[in-house]
Amino acid sequence: GVWAPRGAARLFFADGSCHDGHFDGGRADGRGRLFGSAGAQEGCVWEGIWKQNRRLGAFEVWDAKGVQWLELYDEAGKRAARKKAAPPAGDGDSGAAVLQEAKVHPAVPCTRCGRSFQLRWGSVQWCRWHKDGVWQDEESAWSCCGVAEKGHPGCEVAAHQAPSA
Repeated sequence: GVWAPRGAARLFFADGSCHDGHFDGGRADGRGRLFGSAGAQEGCVWEGIWKQNRRLGAFEVWDAKGVQWLELYDEAGKRAARKKAAPPAGDGDSGAAVLQEAKVHPAVPCTRCGRSFQLRWGSVQWCRWHKDGVWQDEESAWSCCGVAEKGHPGCEVAAHQAPSA
């Protein structure tokens, strides 16, 4: 049969996205995070409660620019509201701790696959690439693995790699 995640698990999708959370019968069901990796979702993270693959209730969202949003989803999984999260309240001191806490952390590009990811959850987000591979027009295949699909995402899989500081 086909493997379906159950309980606490990580599910990696063909587009590079990953759901890290609780599953029931192969569906996201319970608390979890979705790490987007394709198109407009690249570098974005959604955290909240899922019910049978649908977002439900309040979600914290970080976009690729590092801006935090608060979203609300109805029973059908449709977004009902979205607003920018307020920065944390200060404690009356110099405000340095508040500025550090509220600091925006934009997504960074992976040095292997080039896709953007959030550094604070780097070990959860993975990428695919062709290690030491080049597309060979004369053979119509990748030199590293022999796959005959030019748009193939890659034969190597590992956690995203951050650029050097």
